[in-house]
Amino acid sequence: MRRAKLEKRLQILEAKLVGGVVVLTFADGSKREIPGHGQYLLKLVANLSRQEELSEMEREHIEAVCESIKAKEPGGGRMTEIIRCFVAGPVETCKPVTAADPATGGMERAVE
Repeated sequence: MRRAKLEKRLQILEAKLVGGVVVLTFADGSKREIPGHGQYLLKLVANLSRQEELSEMEREHIEAVCESIKAKEPGGGRMTEIIRCFVAGPVETCKPVTAADPATGGMERAVE
């Protein structure tokens, strides 16, 4: 009985790790799926940070992430946002944050 429960739990866990996809949404409303299983996105970030050579497929996935306006990752992850940050690099023209805007709940930028 216990063995059956353990096997069932392992099957569920494997399905979550192997079957994960990231659904990217683009400005025109179109959608595209890229792999999101296991540590695929984390490996992309690691390869970007180390400036390692990427495969053609990995480059295509990174380009798709950067062109998308929204992403739904397995488990609600945010790795696509980190990928966008690595590709975009530092923003030298960013103005400092001054205070929270109570109307929107967002942060206001200093005006030059």
